[in-house]
Amino acid sequence: MKNKGAVFLAIVLVHIFWFVLAMQGKHFYMGDSSEYIYMAVNFKKGLFYATNTALPLSIQHYSLRTPGYPFFLFISYSLFGEGTLPVLILQNILSIASCWMILTLFARVFPQQKRTWIYILLVSVYPMQFVIADMVLTDNLFQFCMMLYFRQLILNYYEPKPGRIWQMSLWLMLSFFVKPVTYPFLCLHLLYCLWHIRKWKMAKLLIPTLFPMLAVVGYGFWNKHQTGLYHLSSIQPMNMLDYNLKRFQESRFGFSKAQAYNDTAHQAINRQPDYVSRYRKTESLAVEGIKKDLVPYALFHLRESLRYFIEPGKVEIDVFFGYFSYAKMTLEKGEGFFVKLEKGGIRGGLEYLKGYPLILVVLLVLLFNIIRSLGFLLFLFDRAVPLAVRLTMAVYAGYFAVITGPVSYTSRYYLPCVLVTSACAMITYSRLWNRKRAKQTALIPHE
Repeated sequence: MKNKGAVFLAIVLVHIFWFVLAMQGKHFYMGDSSEYIYMAVNFKKGLFYATNTALPLSIQHYSLRTPGYPFFLFISYSLFGEGTLPVLILQNILSIASCWMILTLFARVFPQQKRTWIYILLVSVYPMQFVIADMVLTDNLFQFCMMLYFRQLILNYYEPKPGRIWQMSLWLMLSFFVKPVTYPFLCLHLLYCLWHIRKWKMAKLLIPTLFPMLAVVGYGFWNKHQTGLYHLSSIQPMNMLDYNLKRFQESRFGFSKAQAYNDTAHQAINRQPDYVSRYRKTESLAVEGIKKDLVPYALFHLRESLRYFIEPGKVEIDVFFGYFSYAKMTLEKGEGFFVKLEKGGIRGGLEYLKGYPLILVVLLVLLFNIIRSLGFLLFLFDRAVPLAVRLTMAVYAGYFAVITGPVSYTSRYYLPCVLVTSACAMITYSRLWNRKRAKQTALIPHE
């Protein structure tokens, strides 16, 4: 890669641009930010507790959030004081490191590709990469951990070393404690490591291979110690009920019926006598609701998984620019797009868009998301890339798409993949560019 200094400077300047915007707007928080902050502050009291200790005891807040990101906040608070600015600076450093890490990885394994400006462009027009770095949210740190994991995963194909298994296991274990969505990914990691253990005939690699599994199991027992129930996160059944099932019902039966079902479900949950009963009731209602319409739900989940790759992130954009107020939990300038769409049909949706000031930003992001996704798709069918590498990319991105599913409208969940898909698209469009130039050169008459 030529002009490394200029490329790195470009990445830094884009981050500075968005950081300055963030300092102007000062919209640093989303709905769950306070839970991470409280948990970080409560560490000083020796508590793993994600809410205000002055309020009545809430058992679910003992396991609502995993401790990785709150510990990151705790370190920042301990070193620089309990302010938001140092946290955001640290997160921007992590974001810059993630962007640079993936670019240098692809420059290393695809040295013939020189057009790094494509990568810079595709990353720059994805606001969430920078917006989330300027908010108190877990996703930026999670991306950093997963990029460290992904880097070793790809390098292990081109430059296999047993030490990479140790590093991959470490980063995957840390990523779980930052964001628990990776616990099903542990099964894929286990199979991958077992295959290499057999290939290399190195039984001692079973130790790092099992580290993430043991950590997850141990964390489940820790939650049992605190709440009386073995589980990984109290938010999982709530998400299944309030997002997966509710959004499916909204698309199938309409907002009113979906909300009525959800309200009835929560009434039944609130009648339960203790936390364990409420957890199990929430889980059973969510599972029963999905099983009742399993095939339609599966199709809905698949559709939303595909949306994952192109969602422009209107929610985060609205919060960042102050158009959406989490304090009031309502749009400051009227009803939301989907409410307008339900009440007035297409005309209602168009009426909302006419008064929406950020429509050009959202459309621009959507356009480049489609361009990026197309480039990634073409990369997966590029026979010049080893099949094992293409399959690895597909499984990695596919996992996060499927695990996100109905919450794909919140595009911060795309952060573990956006740098990877942007780099893959860079390879695709670089090769297409080279072929076009080669054809043009061939058509020039030679004396």
